[in-house]
Amino acid sequence: MTALELVIAAVLMGAGAIVQGTVGFGMNALIAPIVVLIDVDFVPGPLLVPALALASLLAWEHRHEVLRREVGWALCGRVPGVVLGVLAVSAWSTDAIGALLAVIVLSSVAASVFAPAVPRTLASLVAAGALSGFGGTTTAIGGPPMGVVYQREPGDRLRGTMSAFFMPGIALSIGLLLLSGEMTEADLGYGTAMVPGVVAGAVLAKFARPYLDRTWLREAVLTLSAVSALILLARVLT
Repeated sequence: MTALELVIAAVLMGAGAIVQGTVGFGMNALIAPIVVLIDVDFVPGPLLVPALALASLLAWEHRHEVLRREVGWALCGRVPGVVLGVLAVSAWSTDAIGALLAVIVLSSVAASVFAPAVPRTLASLVAAGALSGFGGTTTAIGGPPMGVVYQREPGDRLRGTMSAFFMPGIALSIGLLLLSGEMTEADLGYGTAMVPGVVAGAVLAKFARPYLDRTWLREAVLTLSAVSALILLARVLT
């Protein structure tokens, strides 16, 4: 990756951090299909690093709203999902992962628009955690399954609980990808280079929340995510 590509990616991740810091999730679902068009090697490893930084910031900011017991059950599902994700990354080509990324984004958009409220039971939390672990490890997009479960919650609770789940979950994904050799020290460095953009976006999100209409922003994020995913899928298939 060139320095210019990393700067562009950092700016994009900063914009995504504003979205996630306002809506509650969606940074990588919005940004990953775009940065993959710049360089396919951004996924999954490098994008997981700024995602971990943002999750840590939001989890601390909204720590009093975290539903800790539910986070624990979701993490029980995350662990096998991450293991399966690492196995998939080692077996699949970059085009296959790109196609999977696009499908996950499009499915997530459809679920966010059409899915009814999902009752938060032990089974639904474990299942969402497993899907999040698999998607997050293979494509750096782990938010949508948990977002469907928590989409009806107040903003602070959604941001706090999901971020508290992402923080150890993403760390586990990074750790196992490094151990398996599917993520390198260079990937870790690329990801770290994007962290300042995410930190800036998280700070700006605090000021943006009172002025942004959540419904309008959510619709804009879903639309842009779908368009980006379709462009990526077209590139992979042609």
